[in-house]
Amino acid sequence: MKLHTLDTIAKFKEAPAVAAKEGEKKKSEKLWKIGADGAAKGKRHPTATSLLGKMFQSLPKEMWGVPVWGALQAWNQKNEKPLDEKELQRIYESIKKKAEENPNAGQQTEDGSQADTLLELCTEESCILFHDQLGEPYAYFKTPKQWIVRRIGSNDFQNWLRRLFYEKTEKAIADTTLKSVAGLLTCKALYDGSEFHLYNRIAVQKGSIVYNIADESGQTVVIDKKGYNVTSLKEPLFRHYRHQRPQVSPASEGAISDLLPFVNLKGGNKDQELLLLVYTITCFIPDFPHVILVISGEKGSAKSTLLKLIRRIVDPAKPPLLGLSENADDLPQQLDHNYFAPYDNVSGFSRKISDRLCRASTGDGDTKRKLYSDDDDFVREYQRCVALNGINVCAKEPDLLERCLLIELERIPKDKRKTEKQLWVEFDTALPGILNGIFSVLSKAIGKYDTIEAPGRNRMADFEHWGCAIAQALGYSAQKFIEAYERNLGLQNQEAINESDVAIAIVALVELEEGFWEGTTTELREVLEKVAGEEKIDVKDRSWPKRANTLGKRIREVQSNLLDAGIQVETKHTNAGSVITLKRIANHPSSAVTEAIKATESEKSGDGDTNMSGVVPSPLSHDSSQEQAENKNVTDSDS
Repeated sequence: MKLHTLDTIAKFKEAPAVAAKEGEKKKSEKLWKIGADGAAKGKRHPTATSLLGKMFQSLPKEMWGVPVWGALQAWNQKNEKPLDEKELQRIYESIKKKAEENPNAGQQTEDGSQADTLLELCTEESCILFHDQLGEPYAYFKTPKQWIVRRIGSNDFQNWLRRLFYEKTEKAIADTTLKSVAGLLTCKALYDGSEFHLYNRIAVQKGSIVYNIADESGQTVVIDKKGYNVTSLKEPLFRHYRHQRPQVSPASEGAISDLLPFVNLKGGNKDQELLLLVYTITCFIPDFPHVILVISGEKGSAKSTLLKLIRRIVDPAKPPLLGLSENADDLPQQLDHNYFAPYDNVSGFSRKISDRLCRASTGDGDTKRKLYSDDDDFVREYQRCVALNGINVCAKEPDLLERCLLIELERIPKDKRKTEKQLWVEFDTALPGILNGIFSVLSKAIGKYDTIEAPGRNRMADFEHWGCAIAQALGYSAQKFIEAYERNLGLQNQEAINESDVAIAIVALVELEEGFWEGTTTELREVLEKVAGEEKIDVKDRSWPKRANTLGKRIREVQSNLLDAGIQVETKHTNAGSVITLKRIANHPSSAVTEAIKATESEKSGDGDTNMSGVVPSPLSHDSSQEQAENKNVTDSDS
């Protein structure tokens, strides 16, 4: 075999099919430094093995013959005592055989290693690396159809890298190399990339609401107090998930009331008609506490259909409905990925799930350990629009019910039933007009928000404030909305009492004692057990308090509900123990129904806002994207 020098093999390494570029020698010399000066006796075998391994891994297979053997011979001549030619040949054949069994060996490209090539291709393709507001690494890159955002560690992004490499080299990239490249890109995104706030479907930017149509052209709907328009923007950036589907473009005319013919409200309830329209529009307002829509009704009342309709309007996805897992730890990912989270056919759930839904409504998040092998946390922050349906009101906990909006449907008569196909053909025809109505009303509501003096006396005060503005934009008075909402709160309150055996027993006790009872907690537990028997309540059930301190906890859970029902609970701590007083308060000002009656009597002409107090500035005046640095821009106007 012809003897080759190390300089020759360096040139082959840099350009295996053409003459070497002398300016690239430094890069190659680093790789071959291991054998540049030969090896001492005792280190010749491991050094030869290591050098051959590097060459077989890095060089294309057409160079495994003469070039590699020649380089090995050149190295051997520099050894303090060269190996015997036969021994050198044996090492060469042994390592070559192992390399031939490795499918990832010999995948060196003309322009350098696979990793270097892929990194260069990422730059060429304008793959923008950045991190989000939670410090997670992301890539913004172009697929054959559109620009999308993906977490760098996601399968979608890594598959895009595989495809990119194959398109340019017609070779498969090694998994180990891909993992190394992804690791490097992660570092670049975290430490060199800009920070961009990522949104899910809807964002606030510079006082405007930006709704992501999520189509291939990257269109968005920008809504402000002047109106709305469909356009393409470089920012804000939106997350993309596989389940998401594009929205249709709004028509130039149409109204949100076009939704109502598809809904079968019980008894044609006008309160719930207004509340449903207001709720649907509030779903297009991000970053404020949303009420949880709870739909109930007998079989055949199209509860699931209503959820699908709202899903199609707000956040199109496939599948449209979600199942509520018994495991509360499954909720955070669903809530993080779905801007509108509709849970179908819910009959009941644990207190832990109830707490998670409360946090999703008012805005919170979850921290979860990434791996059991490290201390890193994975953080999710979300504030979502949540909806539930079931034959009965599925929300049971008082704390959750306070955040709910109850809608009841009635069974659809046989002569009014439609096939699924007929329903969706009609709805898809109406949808562009419904969206026009929503965006137009929302624009007017944004303009009215700062001028409204909302009462703010209920738990979901932000929803109440936006509801007043939206009701006015729909042509109703704000007071009309407040009456409807507070009557709904009365239903929620009664539902909370009905779901608490302790509350039912207390109401019965106060009635039995003609409006007043007083005694210790122990005495109250004893007398409530007697009343419970008369009310057919099973005191042996695990939910019934077995100790005085547990009773106190159960009472605190429904204390505000009892007050709204006109029963005041007072606790005094004495040397003899806690003394509880129960007394009926006629026309208590906290009663939702009483407040609604008073509001009706005092309503004046016009918008009826004279009784409201406290103007609150619009939350749209602040958006998190403004906190980013001025020089953080996404390039490419087609994004």
